[in-house]
Amino acid sequence: MMTVKALGIKWNTGSDTFSFDVNLPKTTSQNVTKRIMLSETAKLYDPLGWLSPLIINAKILLQQLWSLGLQWDQGLSQSILDTWLSFRKQLFDVERIVIPRLITLRHAVYELYGFGDASEQAFASVIYLRSQLPCGAIKVHLLKYLTKFAPL
Repeated sequence: MMTVKALGIKWNTGSDTFSFDVNLPKTTSQNVTKRIMLSETAKLYDPLGWLSPLIINAKILLQQLWSLGLQWDQGLSQSILDTWLSFRKQLFDVERIVIPRLITLRHAVYELYGFGDASEQAFASVIYLRSQLPCGAIKVHLLKYLTKFAPL
């Protein structure tokens, strides 16, 4: 079994799956700043958008810091710090996500589905591939997810 890393994604050649590494220290200092939050968020490189539903939360939080006018090394309010630490704790679950590389099935019927949604904080779109085998079995795979936070 060999693992190849490219563009922030690990490819396990044995199981033919993709997965992610979270390259953050397990604990964070008590003095979290906008600089630290931006640095740790930037380490979450996800070129295909598979982690977008998670990463958008960090981007929205960073946008709030900019709107508050916080300096780069200024301490955070307790509510923002609590939100960040909760988000950061969830990041380590990303290492458990495994995505199959091969999503096509022999003799299957394929359908593409696209969805979009928006809120005051962000908007998102997603594309799924639905495969149905002649025996009736159905598989659904996430192809692409894109998020953007709403401008202030």
